[in-house]
Amino acid sequence: QYAVGLAQYLMLQGIKPVDIVILVPYVGQLFAMRKHLAANNLRMVASERDEEELAQVEAQGDEDAAREDLGNVCTTKEIRVATVDNFQGEEAKVIILSTTRNNKEGNIG
Repeated sequence: QYAVGLAQYLMLQGIKPVDIVILVPYVGQLFAMRKHLAANNLRMVASERDEEELAQVEAQGDEDAAREDLGNVCTTKEIRVATVDNFQGEEAKVIILSTTRNNKEGNIG
């Protein structure tokens, strides 16, 4: 949520959406990021490699968020979201790194 909010703030300050990328460490976070972007009328753009990984997780049924119907997001604003591994060698003017906790309690470790 914070990463999406920061991206929106930066766009209000004149940064073009094409110049912003949100990096996430895990494929599972791509699902969460897609959900948060859609809730804010933004569309997630992912690389071909990330799209393939998303499709694999959806096919396996491992991710609850994969099955969630987001409906149609009607917007012209697209934000690039990528896993850290698949973003290597690419560039962006603004990079927002979104991190996560490993457990439901929110504890470190």
